[in-house]
Amino acid sequence: MKALEPKIRAWAVELIDAIAARGSCEYIGDFSKHFPTGIFIDMMGLPRDLLGRFVDEPNTVLSREALLPERRATVAFDRSIDLQVSRLRQKLAAIPGGEELVLTVRNEGYVLASPVRYE
Repeated sequence: MKALEPKIRAWAVELIDAIAARGSCEYIGDFSKHFPTGIFIDMMGLPRDLLGRFVDEPNTVLSREALLPERRATVAFDRSIDLQVSRLRQKLAAIPGGEELVLTVRNEGYVLASPVRYE
């Protein structure tokens, strides 16, 4: 964990700077939902924005366009999202029950098949 400390501090500062720029804060939505999730994602070596999109919309089918909005024009031909989802599934498989968390919905996209709770 000590090796991750600079990355964790940077992530906290990034979130707090975004809150400060807005001038208001809804703690759960703006910080506590994103901070621990971001740390977990970093520890697993996953792209933070990909898992974050799943966590923000659990049990909702997300198309490739929704998962890669920055590549909307070429996403139909871009298989990188499939590779990223495959990596995510491999990492989650190490957790009991994790192999069934991210499902493919044929011709539609992917879904995080689990409720998300913030405690």
